[in-house]
Amino acid sequence: MRWSVPINAFRTVILNDCWLDQAANYWIVLESNKNTNNKVVHIGGCPSIGFSLEKIARAFPFFASVKGVNSVADAMVVAQFQGEIYFGVMDMKSGNPAGATSQIESARLFLDWVLSIAKHNGYCAKENMLQGRFFGIVNLAPRGQVRKTTSRRAAEIPKPERSAFGDYPVFQLKNHPKVPLPEIIKRMGDM
Repeated sequence: MRWSVPINAFRTVILNDCWLDQAANYWIVLESNKNTNNKVVHIGGCPSIGFSLEKIARAFPFFASVKGVNSVADAMVVAQFQGEIYFGVMDMKSGNPAGATSQIESARLFLDWVLSIAKHNGYCAKENMLQGRFFGIVNLAPRGQVRKTTSRRAAEIPKPERSAFGDYPVFQLKNHPKVPLPEIIKRMGDM
């Protein structure tokens, strides 16, 4: 597959150790916290790269462990859908979504920094790649009940909310062990 310039920029700068494992056309996001009941989520469904800074011991070893500075989201994706590039961040929570939006904003700032450095060095030409193309996902643990049928139909993607930190959509998903990026992207303008 021929990758776009922004996706190639991320493929070049993100360490292989940070890449998520992949199954079919989906990235596998694993929650390492032993106390969570939201262990595995798949995200994808279109050409993309998926990575997590949690896959390395400390995301930013040159920063002290000050609250929030070393806190990172569970997954970041750079996706190509219908010829456009989108940037998403997902944080998995067991029940209480507190703190997730702050982690999403920290990841957005990280992506903005990477894109700014890539632009400065000639890898990206557009002014602000994140404007209108960034979304956050708070993925809450699946419901604790057994399904009554064998239906494989996923729950519908809800309308997003506007982030408290900026003008971008944040989706709060419940019972979504598989997150289809095309459906998320189609709903981005519904906030």
